Amino acid sequence: MNFFSSTISEIASTTSAKIIADNNSDNIITDIIVDSRLFDKSKGTMFIAIQTERNDGHHYISELFKKGVRNFLITNFQNIDKSIVANSNILVVNDAVAALQLIAGNYRQKLTYPIIGITGSNGKTIVKEWLWQLLSPDVRISRSPKSYNSQIGVPLSILKMASDSDLGIIEAGISNVGEMQKLETIIRPNIGILTNIGTAHLLNFHNTEELINEKLSLFIHSDCIIYCSDNVSIDKSIKKTFPSTLLCSWNKKTMGSILEDFNLDKIFTNDASRENIGHCIQTLISLGYKPLNFKKRMTDIAPIEMRLESKMGIYNCQIINDSYSLDINSFIIAVDTLVQQKRFKKHSVILSDFDQNGETNDLLYSQVADIINNKSIDRVIAVGTSITKYQHLFKCDFIPFKSTTDLINKITSIPFNNESVLIKGARKFCFERISNLLQLKEHETVLEINTEAVINNLNTFRKLIDRNTKMLVMVKAFSYGSGSIDIANILQRQNVDYMAVAFIDEGIELREAGISTPIIVMNPEDGGLNAMLKYNLEPEIYSLHKLQAFCNTLNSSRKTKKPFKIHLKIDTGMHRLGFDYENTTELVNFLVLNNQLVHVESIFSHLACADNPENDSFTLNQIKKLETTATIIEKAIGYKTIHHILNSNGIARFANEKFCHNDYSAEIKWEIGMVRLGIGLYGAEKNLRKSLNLENALRLKTIISQIQNVKKGDGIGYGLTWTAKRNSKIAILPIGYADGYSLSLSNKHAKVFVNGHYVEIVGRICMDMCFADVTDITASEGDEVEIFGNNVSIDELAEIAGTIPYELISTLSQRIKRVYIS
Repeated sequence: MNFFSSTISEIASTTSAKIIADNNSDNIITDIIVDSRLFDKSKGTMFIAIQTERNDGHHYISELFKKGVRNFLITNFQNIDKSIVANSNILVVNDAVAALQLIAGNYRQKLTYPIIGITGSNGKTIVKEWLWQLLSPDVRISRSPKSYNSQIGVPLSILKMASDSDLGIIEAGISNVGEMQKLETIIRPNIGILTNIGTAHLLNFHNTEELINEKLSLFIHSDCIIYCSDNVSIDKSIKKTFPSTLLCSWNKKTMGSILEDFNLDKIFTNDASRENIGHCIQTLISLGYKPLNFKKRMTDIAPIEMRLESKMGIYNCQIINDSYSLDINSFIIAVDTLVQQKRFKKHSVILSDFDQNGETNDLLYSQVADIINNKSIDRVIAVGTSITKYQHLFKCDFIPFKSTTDLINKITSIPFNNESVLIKGARKFCFERISNLLQLKEHETVLEINTEAVINNLNTFRKLIDRNTKMLVMVKAFSYGSGSIDIANILQRQNVDYMAVAFIDEGIELREAGISTPIIVMNPEDGGLNAMLKYNLEPEIYSLHKLQAFCNTLNSSRKTKKPFKIHLKIDTGMHRLGFDYENTTELVNFLVLNNQLVHVESIFSHLACADNPENDSFTLNQIKKLETTATIIEKAIGYKTIHHILNSNGIARFANEKFCHNDYSAEIKWEIGMVRLGIGLYGAEKNLRKSLNLENALRLKTIISQIQNVKKGDGIGYGLTWTAKRNSKIAILPIGYADGYSLSLSNKHAKVFVNGHYVEIVGRICMDMCFADVTDITASEGDEVEIFGNNVSIDELAEIAGTIPYELISTLSQRIKRVYIS
């Protein structure tokens, strides 16, 4: 396999970059990265420092230089350390993203094989993966990893393509006018596929026609365009734009006949899957395949699991399951995901033979071993006859097995313990059996946390604040039930400025799991102050007693003269902890006397009713009180601090440019220093979700353990509080109030979602079980049941229970399995 390779001088010429530091412009670059966390090896790597609304790649240059990277493409030269300049190759451009695209476009011109370009509103990744399954037995294919289809993802995909492949498959996505033309110059597809046009990306377009035309600009140099002609708007626009000789349309009626002839209509049952497979069939026909040639492959086509799962496993292990396919690009991404996990220091990979046609095994497994070795993986458990021949290339512990069954039979002999385990295998090795063996099975109720939704929600709130405003995220109370360590790991990778926990033990757990982000302890116990010093946890101080106790601890324990950071809470009207804003004399005097011991990092308060417009005058008064108090304290101590008072609702309602810069109220002179994000991270609060278009990140599900036939007149459960008014089928669900499914939901018409239907919870909820009336639907033991999520609103459930979503989420038992999906 041959991949991207270019000299520094060639890259400078391609991008019209200015070389400001030249320590060998003939150096060969074989890897381009834009994310410092995905650093593989120092030699041959170039880091492109991209600036976005929320981050700046220039901040990570020093870190990468220390790790050995010596090649950088940047836009801002002012703050680069002189020692880096003296020992690096540094190129300066006006636009880093445009430069990345030029580099990829130049590499694309060197690729001699045809490329299929896929765009549309939905189905791009599915069509790409299915085409790969159907064609890979015959040809060597390079394709986009996962859903890399953005202005940055597409050029990175092109640069990962092997130069000696037979075919490329690249997907392209856009969100604004003018973006597709840029991607077209990079991809230059020979064959174009338009999957469909929906409303998902219509936000920045005037109408559907404008969106269609933007998508079609990907195909201006294509030899063939494949689409479904049933969509009148698409058919009209394509025929208007392109000559009929390029068009290769199909319709659902004709495709339905093909599926029936192949007896595939029972496999592809819904409209979306039929449309996706229709594009694949038409593409194969366009490539010269006859239907009979790929009939068997269509029958064997595997469903695409479009998510990576992280869950707790046996022996206190973290299981990362990404076993639906295996090629070199998806392998690199999966290993990157593994090494970003900080819960455990030890990392293992369960890996099968690669399923890639025509590759030279020597080159392939040499690259695989390099990836494993450079990422410092501790152990590889290898399955297959090919990979095991290359054991000598791996520097880590290597355990070979001939087959998946062989591994399963001997898996108890492998000492899994306190480690993160990546499961990555080709489809034919059926590694889902290994995932099932290694995951915890104590409870059949699962809380799914969609990490992509969490990140998207975080970025939604980030867009509401100034880029210089810090972000503190609450991970107290087991991260509102979603799992502190895993959520903290995600937040750390997203470079939040602070995290906050309720108690010292929570902070210690995060530190021991590898979380290095600054952590505030909101309610530090006096007896644990020494532990705070040991683990570098920063205390919230809300009383003179707490401040005195902490300073006493510092006096007796400190080994350094540097003041320790503290955070002062002011009571501005909520009366739930805090210094009295009207009386800060003692506080100020004590801070001045102990300025060698403590440094006031922030001064903050908590809004009582930020979500209620009727109380805005009270909210503004709270802000005014905080600013008045902070001004007094800062004047006395002689330095500025961070001010923060906005919670999730506060960010949504008040963190706008006008308010932040003093125009909202003439009496308030205020600039936000930091905001605190809590429940909004999960999109679990109705008003926030609607006003900001947040994504629901949490889904609680269980199964039907048993179905009881209950006769008319019979009662169920403790107290027989519900009586059947007819002969009924009652499903027993393994979730009760010990799991956090509130007893107060008993006989309150709460609903769950089963097999596309809403059914009612009946009878009194037990400690470990509850009852659902499934009389009117088709249901069987083992069927999945959604307690809340995409179909059952947690807001409605909370209203029925007479509480708020916060309580329902934060009281979910830790015995419920947490599964993190992306």
